[in-house]
Amino acid sequence: MSWILCGLQHCGKTTVGQLLAKKLGWSFIDIDRLIEETDEKTRSCRQIVQEQGEAYFRKLEKKVIFTLFPSSDSVIALGGGSLHDPENKRVLKQQGNFIYLKATPNLLINRFRSLPAHLDSFQRFLEIAKERTPIYEEVAALTVETDHLLPEQIVDQIHSMLEARKSYGK
Repeated sequence: MSWILCGLQHCGKTTVGQLLAKKLGWSFIDIDRLIEETDEKTRSCRQIVQEQGEAYFRKLEKKVIFTLFPSSDSVIALGGGSLHDPENKRVLKQQGNFIYLKATPNLLINRFRSLPAHLDSFQRFLEIAKERTPIYEEVAALTVETDHLLPEQIVDQIHSMLEARKSYGK
């Protein structure tokens, strides 16, 4: 079984995922890093989107998601838009359960030094948040409000939730 972290861009999926995997003694899989590793030119996700466009990036993302081996005992960090594709969502649901790292768009935009290549304005970021939030809420087995928490606190909260699920057989 895997725990799959979802949420908007810069909500902490990679950082929290690494810490959670370490705490659980599980492996960590970062979809964005796998995309970068499969790119022939070894570009960052941002560079791929800038140079090839978002549609090309989403094709790489789907390829990575579809080639994930059913792995047990892993924490998977998704890209912010991974679940927008219904086929990705279906395949990932077979891998495990979702944890939604919920953060307000205003907080997230403050984490950006600059907007990602495909976001030309804060307004566009809000539109994306409005599109994606219902998807995260739909799939989430657990939701953690992250706005005023450090990554370690988020991991402790997730760990407590997971322990509670075990003790109640859920």
